[in-house]
Amino acid sequence: MTNPQDDAAQLSEDLEQLDPVTKPMGGHFGGIAPGAPTGDFDYLVEVAREQLPDDLVMDPTQMLIAFDIDGTTLLSDGTVTERMKQTIKRLQAAGATVLLASGRASWAIKPVLAKMDITSGYVVCSNGAVLIRLDDSYPDGFEVIMERTFDPTDALLALREAMPDVLLGIEIADFGFEVSHAFPEGELTGNQRVVDFDQMLHRQVCRVIARDPDMDIVSFKNLVESAGLHSVEWAIGWTAWVDIAPENVSKASALEELRQRLNLPMEGTITFGDGWNDAQMLEWAHLSVAMGDSPQGVVDLATARTARVDEDGVPAFIEAILSR
Repeated sequence: MTNPQDDAAQLSEDLEQLDPVTKPMGGHFGGIAPGAPTGDFDYLVEVAREQLPDDLVMDPTQMLIAFDIDGTTLLSDGTVTERMKQTIKRLQAAGATVLLASGRASWAIKPVLAKMDITSGYVVCSNGAVLIRLDDSYPDGFEVIMERTFDPTDALLALREAMPDVLLGIEIADFGFEVSHAFPEGELTGNQRVVDFDQMLHRQVCRVIARDPDMDIVSFKNLVESAGLHSVEWAIGWTAWVDIAPENVSKASALEELRQRLNLPMEGTITFGDGWNDAQMLEWAHLSVAMGDSPQGVVDLATARTARVDEDGVPAFIEAILSR
């Protein structure tokens, strides 16, 4: 008979070995790294101030600051604290380039922007495959300024061969998802249209998704690896879910493209995240901040750490930056 604690420890160890992952349903899977700062807001500001690099750009107009959404700026119930909203307004008023970096598609980001009262700036969508600029003059309130696509045929065929019963989907710009079978309720945003498998092939898409609601994450990860995916980026989720993107595309690649477009210095790049789908952008930024309830592997990738989202960890760190 196995020991449940040993099983949990082994599962946590297995998860730490996964490639950067996404979390389509939110929530944390695996152990939370110990040692997160906690306390009143003034204390959290002091802790953050001690972690600031000496060469961080001081001028807010030269800063590019990117926030993950779930677990970083949004609470578990989908709301935003007033302090978080005011922090974003303060940064924008100071001239900083502030943006959200999300796995959500462009059409699914609008409710989040409304909650945060964000009406201008940029958003990284679809884990870096799409970059949009917010602009009320457009019918949807934004324009797509960068989109990376690929032919999903090889990936779809490989996944179906490895997992004949897996649910498959492709992300279609300006629509939603075309799927082989309906995904569980609540797991996809935007429209969802069931199509024949062959209709999903030989297209140009920015993302492929695959899901098996009946499989555990480690078994799913092993089968995805056995599929032999090539010339794409793939990331296992916090459930039996995988996102597949064009090669060399991530939140970090989109942020770097925007940084170069705006001619901003690397020493002014700052990112906040809590999950594995934030891994590349935490490694990319000059100052990267892991949230208080991030798993150990994510904390190890960041250069600093703040408190949990429900303790206003992000506003405390931004206060340290702006008041330095």
